[in-house]
Amino acid sequence: MDTKCLKLYLVTDSGIAAARPDGKSVGEIVLEAVKGGVTMVQLREKEMDTRSFIALAAELKRSLAGTGVPLIINDRVDVALASGADGVHIGQSDMPYTMARTLLGPDRIIGLSAENIEQVEAANGLDVDYIGISPVFATPTKTDTAAPFGIDGLRKAVGISGHPCVGIGGMNIACTADVMEAGADGIAVVSAIMAAPDPQWAAAELSAAVNAETVKPSAKDAPAAGPDGAPRGEFAFIEEVRKMFPAPKGVEGIGDDCAIIPQRDGMETLVSTDMLMDGIHFLAEDIGAYDLGWKSGAVNFSDVAAMGGNPVGSFLSLSLPPEKTGKWADEFMRGYRKVSEEYGFPLLGGDTTASKDRICINVTVLGECAKGRGIRRSGARIGDMVCVTGTLGDSAAGLDVILNRSRRKDGTIEGDASGFIRTLTGKHYRPQPKMKEGRELAANAGVHAMMDISDGIGSDIRHIAEESGVGAEIDVRRIPMSDELKEFCRATGTDPVDFAVDGGEDYELLFTIDPEAEKGLKVPHTVIGRIIADKRIVWAGTSDDHKGYRHFSDENIS
Repeated sequence: MDTKCLKLYLVTDSGIAAARPDGKSVGEIVLEAVKGGVTMVQLREKEMDTRSFIALAAELKRSLAGTGVPLIINDRVDVALASGADGVHIGQSDMPYTMARTLLGPDRIIGLSAENIEQVEAANGLDVDYIGISPVFATPTKTDTAAPFGIDGLRKAVGISGHPCVGIGGMNIACTADVMEAGADGIAVVSAIMAAPDPQWAAAELSAAVNAETVKPSAKDAPAAGPDGAPRGEFAFIEEVRKMFPAPKGVEGIGDDCAIIPQRDGMETLVSTDMLMDGIHFLAEDIGAYDLGWKSGAVNFSDVAAMGGNPVGSFLSLSLPPEKTGKWADEFMRGYRKVSEEYGFPLLGGDTTASKDRICINVTVLGECAKGRGIRRSGARIGDMVCVTGTLGDSAAGLDVILNRSRRKDGTIEGDASGFIRTLTGKHYRPQPKMKEGRELAANAGVHAMMDISDGIGSDIRHIAEESGVGAEIDVRRIPMSDELKEFCRATGTDPVDFAVDGGEDYELLFTIDPEAEKGLKVPHTVIGRIIADKRIVWAGTSDDHKGYRHFSDENIS
């Protein structure tokens, strides 16, 4: 057996698949994961009756034909024989290896789980194709095993074994490098792919991590100091970032002058770029480096969500003063990596440069959508309902708290018994782009225009109206606001409408939809108005003419 098949080994779990909100079947998840780089599939069905198990295995075997990806059946030699699968994986309490080999013949693959060092040693006397070291880490999907090996135990087991070894149990993107460094030939993954919002991208990231070579900086670019966070050379920082963000399969990422991203027929690429400047878009003294890393990615990923697109990747450029090139930069990149992993936007490149005293961040994001299906701002039609997802105003209120900590000496507000301050500042520091909602809305032919709410609907509804050549009537009494925002405004004597309409940085979706399509829309939303022929914005329920956030206005520059 070619050990390359062991690199990224997917073990199915029908329970996880059944709990997915998108309803994808085991077979659909497997095929997406194979496109992303999975090299072998183990079909595991503990509860399914034999006839159904055989039918599912045979169907999956047909689907995998031509991919070069072997199908392995967990425990059941009879199912493997009946379905024409490529082999079996057996445990210590299953059919003995010698009997399984007799039934399957010399050409089928047989893997064997080993749950302790003694079992690894004993397996050296058997002609199995590979050993599954199980579990390396504790995992909720496999509870009937012995104590975890851990990385040190895995390293010892690999050193003892005379067979190729696969790490099983708790495998995910965070531990992959350590598992491969310990000598494993591959990883066996369950939840990290089966439960991933996009199985193909999850598999691509894992494949890149499994196949990545460790990059060691040259001596001249080594960090100037150790863990105390002292400044270090630009190239050392880039090499560390490169290790944090391995490129997905088929993509040439960090390291060359340009990233290379293949495109599929019938698809269109989405590109957006944004700049964040200290003192204008954030205050470095009031936001942690990790949170700023998260937010820098999230606010840009939201642009792809607003078009109804799928993630492809991002490019990040940083201009940093010397005191921010050590520990601060590390924390920033950890936050950026976390949000990138959360929403499926791998970092593919960028640039770094020195700054005298200010931080400047530039992010470019790439997405894709089916040809002609990107939802634009310019498609609103007279009679459409104007809708928003989520609640509005929380982020702006959070910023108000940050800028006005002198309300009380300890930085809190009297009456904050329910912790609304933490909620509001959390919404400001860590926005959540609406990727799933954007895709679902884009799939609905009744959705005509859409954008994310970055400058407040007072500004953003004007963008849609102007681009579409229409007007809009908005009823501020319908605008959804959280209980936390209302508590904050009661405590401070402020108007929640001002935050909800003019504040911005909510990164919810503002869209227009045909009234009939709106009736059956499953995406949670609130109708706040309608599109009208008169090319102006009419505000109902208020005497104010809301403008939202205005860029290049003196009042917005600090």
